[in-house]
Amino acid sequence: MLEVALQRKFPRYPIQLPLLYRPTLPTVNNKIGAGWTRDLSERGACIELAERLPPEAVVNLRLRTDRGPIQADAQVTWTGERTPPSGGIPHGMQFTSLDWSISLYLGLLLAELS
Repeated sequence: MLEVALQRKFPRYPIQLPLLYRPTLPTVNNKIGAGWTRDLSERGACIELAERLPPEAVVNLRLRTDRGPIQADAQVTWTGERTPPSGGIPHGMQFTSLDWSISLYLGLLLAELS
């Protein structure tokens, strides 16, 4: 696992932020869900959700920070198994598009964590 972390182009920073998500495409179930981030980078995040999202699903994420929300579309790149004690399911997410202002804001937030 350490080798993978060393090979990352964009470092991930551990941070727990509350989030809301919803599918970007109309589906039978367009409900809004909630979860938490485990870590965050300039290009994606590891998030923990109560339910498993399908592979390659694209959702709109809204992360709540103390300076305001970060909102971006992201695609599921992997899912893991439920983890105790929270029982949440980890998901690897890659941002599909970031507005320049969101990208700048995200970069400032990550700079504070490094």
